Amino acid sequence: MTKFLLLPHYFLRNLSIPKKMLLLSVLLLAPLLIQTGLFIQRTNADIEVARMELQGIEYSVALRKLQQLLPLYRGVSYALLEQGDEFKERKDQLIAEVEKAIEEIDRVDGRTGKQLKISEHWAYLKSRWETLSNAPQMTADEQFEEYSLLIDDLLATSLLVADNSGLVLDSNIETYYLMMVMVNEVPALIHTAQTLRGLSSASDKVRHMPTLVGGMQDQQRRVIDALTKVLQENPHLRVKMGRQLEKLLLQMDEFTQEMLKTDEQKEIVERFKLGSDTVSVLFDMYDLSAIELDALIQQNVERLERARNFVVISVVVCLMIGLYLFAGFYFSLRRDLIELVKASQRIGSGETESRINIVGRDELSVVAIGFNEMAAALEKSQQEVDEAYSKLESLTKSDPLTGLPNRRFLDEVLAREWHRAIRNDSSLSVIMLDLDHFKEYNDRYGHTAGDSCLCKVADELNIIMKRAGDFVARYGGEEFIIISPETTLDQAAELAMTIQKSIEKLAIPHEGSNVSSYVTVSQGVASIDPK
Repeated sequence: MTKFLLLPHYFLRNLSIPKKMLLLSVLLLAPLLIQTGLFIQRTNADIEVARMELQGIEYSVALRKLQQLLPLYRGVSYALLEQGDEFKERKDQLIAEVEKAIEEIDRVDGRTGKQLKISEHWAYLKSRWETLSNAPQMTADEQFEEYSLLIDDLLATSLLVADNSGLVLDSNIETYYLMMVMVNEVPALIHTAQTLRGLSSASDKVRHMPTLVGGMQDQQRRVIDALTKVLQENPHLRVKMGRQLEKLLLQMDEFTQEMLKTDEQKEIVERFKLGSDTVSVLFDMYDLSAIELDALIQQNVERLERARNFVVISVVVCLMIGLYLFAGFYFSLRRDLIELVKASQRIGSGETESRINIVGRDELSVVAIGFNEMAAALEKSQQEVDEAYSKLESLTKSDPLTGLPNRRFLDEVLAREWHRAIRNDSSLSVIMLDLDHFKEYNDRYGHTAGDSCLCKVADELNIIMKRAGDFVARYGGEEFIIISPETTLDQAAELAMTIQKSIEKLAIPHEGSNVSSYVTVSQGVASIDPK
C-alpha cells in the first residue's frame, strides 16, 4: 500500500497547500457538477416541452371558437339558400362573430404561431374564409361543400397545432388521456355532430343520416372510454368532469334518436337547434378538458421548476458552504503556519514570551502545544537570568540601607535630565538636604538608631516626591539630593519648606542637637535653565 501511494505522495509534496486543496476539490466536485448540469438540462427540456404544450392549448382554444362558428355558419347559409330569408339576420350575426374569432386567433398567432410553425397554415385558412365569404352566388350544395372543406382544413390545422406543440403524445399518464380527449376524440365527435346538424336542414340528405349517426355513436364510445381513463388517473376531476359527462350522454342520446327519425315534418329550425345544443355541450366538454389540461401542465411546469430550483439552490448552497469551509480551513492553516514561523523567528530574536494561539484537536494544535511548552521553559530560564541580572544591577545602583538610588545612579539621572531640560527648554531644580548634627545623633543613640533615622527620612522623601520625573537619591552619609525637572526656583524653595516641615513632623528625638530636640534638616536649593 505504501508503494502504491508513492506516486501521489511525490506529486502532491511538490504542490503548495492551496494547490493541493484546489486539486482535490475539483476532483470531488466535478462529478457532482456534471450530474447537476445534466439534470438541469433535462429538466429545462421538459419545461420547454410543457410550455410548448401550453402554447398549443392556447392556440387550440383560440381555434375552438372558429371550429364552433364555421359549421354553424355553414348550416345557416345552407338553410338560407334552401328555406329563404328567415336565416339572413342570423347569418349576419355569425359573420360578425367569425370575424371576431379570427381577430382573437390573429393575436394568439402573433404570440405563438412562429414557435408552433403554424402561421402559414393559419394565413391560408384566413384567405380561404375571405375568398368564400366574398365569392359570387353559389348553389346550396356547392356552398355546403366548400365550407365543409374549409372546416376539414380547420380541423387539420388544429391537429397540426397539437402535433407541433407535443399535445399528441405525453409521457405523463395524468395528462395523456386528457390530451387524447381534447385533441382527438372530442373534436372528431364535434365535427360529426356539426355535419349532422348541417344535413338536418336538408330533406334530400336524410338518407345519409344512419351512416353518420353510426359513426358518431362509435366516436361517442371512444370519448366515453377516454374520459373514463381520465377520471381514473385524475380522481380530483371526477365530480366536475363526471357531471359534464352525464350531461353529454343525455344530450347525445336525444340527438342520436332525433337524427334517426325519418319524420320529414319535423321543423328544420327545431332540429337545427337540437344539433346546436349538442354541439354546444360537446364544446363545453372540450373547454373543460382544455382548462383542466392547462392546469395539469401548469402544475407539471411548476413541479419541474421547483425541482430544478431546489437542486440548483441546494448545489449552490453546498458549494458556498464548501467554499466557505475550504476558505476557512485554508486561511486557518495558512494563519497557523505563518504564526508558527513568526513565533519561531521572534523566539530566535529573543522574544521568549511569544506564544502560538492555536485552538483545536488537529496535528497543528499538538505542535503548537509543544512549541508553547518549549517557549514557556525558555522564558522561565530567561526570566531567571533577567531577575539575577536586575538584582545585580540594582545592587550597583541603589543604597543598601535606604533603598534609594545611590550616587552612581544619581549621576546618570542628572545627565539625562540635563539633556531633557535642554531639549524641552525647561528649568531644572536641585535640592541638597543634610540632617543637622547627625554625628551627635549617632554618638548619642548609636549607629543602629542612626540607620533607622536615615530610613525614616528616606521614606518620607519618597512620600513627598511623588510627581512623575522627581528623583530622590542618597548622596552620602546623612546627605540626600532631590532632582525636580521643570521646577522654578520659587517652586523648589516651596518644596524645600514642605520637606522641612514633614521631617519635623516625624518628631524623631535628637537630644544632641543644639537646633531642636528633634531631628531637623538643612537644605540648599538651586535652579537653572540649561540654555
